[in-house]
Amino acid sequence: MSKKHPEFAAYLTKRRQELGISMYTVAKETGFSSSTVKWWEDGEGLPKLASLEKLARVLQTSYENLVVMAGYGVGVAPETEPYLRARYRHVSDRKLAEAKRLLDQLDALEARSKKRKGRK
Repeated sequence: MSKKHPEFAAYLTKRRQELGISMYTVAKETGFSSSTVKWWEDGEGLPKLASLEKLARVLQTSYENLVVMAGYGVGVAPETEPYLRARYRHVSDRKLAEAKRLLDQLDALEARSKKRKGRK
């Protein structure tokens, strides 16, 4: 039987082993069952997009990295402001607004760069 999601399965297994943690530990710290974690590592399925944040914390990697590794693509990443508010609950509204402004500037710079490359 071939794996449906071999890249994600290999990444998940490798990252967990690099950290020296068991499937049971991943399951316990994320709130998923051990059989669910095994299912992912066997390449039989993928976590739902909403579950990747918990998994990223345990695997000490970025949410965005797991989104891409799971094959969801960058376009399905969450909207900036709600994501920042959920991720950094202790940060003031002013600081979150500044972070969003800076991220928006980066997005604008990237879009301009792509346009320039398209003209050449």
